[in-house]
Amino acid sequence: MATLSERQCQVAMLIATEGLAPKEVAERLGLSMNTVKRHLYGQRGTDGLLARIGARSLVDVVRWYYAGGGQAVCRARLGEGGVYHAAM
Repeated sequence: MATLSERQCQVAMLIATEGLAPKEVAERLGLSMNTVKRHLYGQRGTDGLLARIGARSLVDVVRWYYAGGGQAVCRARLGEGGVYHAAM
């Protein structure tokens, strides 16, 4: 089972459940686009969300979330409260 940071789970949940693009995820969470990319792809391509779950694309993130146990992983990591939304 994948070990993800809280933020990686938040990013995965927003992509999978709301269909957000990385730019929209950045806006929703109050992060820079570079930070979201780092959570997705990692600094060297090995520690990001995609590498940790064996995904090659954002479509694979959605598949993993719904069919590969992602919901359970992220609920265990974040609790039932889910995604933090930055104050507007």
